[in-house]
Amino acid sequence: RSLMGALDLNRRIDSARIVEIGQVPLAQNGYSAATAATFFDGLKERLQGNPFLAGVATSASQGGMGAGGALTIDGVSRKFPSFVAFRHVDDNYFSTMRMRILRGRHFSADDLPGAALVGIVSESFARMIGSGSEVLGQHIVMVFGGKLDIEIVGVVEDVFTDIRDAEPLALYMPMAQQDQPPANRALVFRAADDVGAARREVITSVRQLDSRLQLPDGITLDERLLRQMAPQQFGLFVLASLGAIALLLTALGTYVLAETMAVMRT
Repeated sequence: RSLMGALDLNRRIDSARIVEIGQVPLAQNGYSAATAATFFDGLKERLQGNPFLAGVATSASQGGMGAGGALTIDGVSRKFPSFVAFRHVDDNYFSTMRMRILRGRHFSADDLPGAALVGIVSESFARMIGSGSEVLGQHIVMVFGGKLDIEIVGVVEDVFTDIRDAEPLALYMPMAQQDQPPANRALVFRAADDVGAARREVITSVRQLDSRLQLPDGITLDERLLRQMAPQQFGLFVLASLGAIALLLTALGTYVLAETMAVMRT
């Protein structure tokens, strides 16, 4: 039941059709941050309206803060019991992932370099720091390549990508506000129906823009969770095997007992 329940963590977003392709290796092929941004804009424009795709977005993981780390929120140091992910995302990310903005707002066209830094936190993050109060307008101060003061402008639905995290803690920041946007980004897309066909469309479009690029294999969110659950799957296989052996022994024992009773009666 636990194994099957884990696969339903992201049922609302239909995680079986959401695919993430790791780092698209643009930096290794001579792209700068500016030319990489042009490449991804061109790719999204090329894939827009493709019947096999329901959405395409890019993101850049900025690592995160380990369990037991602390962030200063409105002048108060707060410790977190589990990993907090930091991620920069583009304007299409939440719609592609089907993650609803629960409170506050989405990133806007005004969230540009030089403007006040803003962030959107996951529902679990907001619940942990809010303690029943509103988190919108609170400021997260942290040192991340420099001192950052990030205002929380929205709360978004949780998405589970690691079976070890019962409460996914995440801080999302707009890609446009990065001082030095990375040339390499993760490519995320949601298939309209057939995941394999959607994957082929994305790979073909990337190759048409630059034939040198070799993309890593993209996996769905469900496949990612299943890979993390290899020990549980092995345990399930062992228990099922033992159950089959017990059933076979029971059937053989019943047959031998019935045959012995028949011989005795004869």
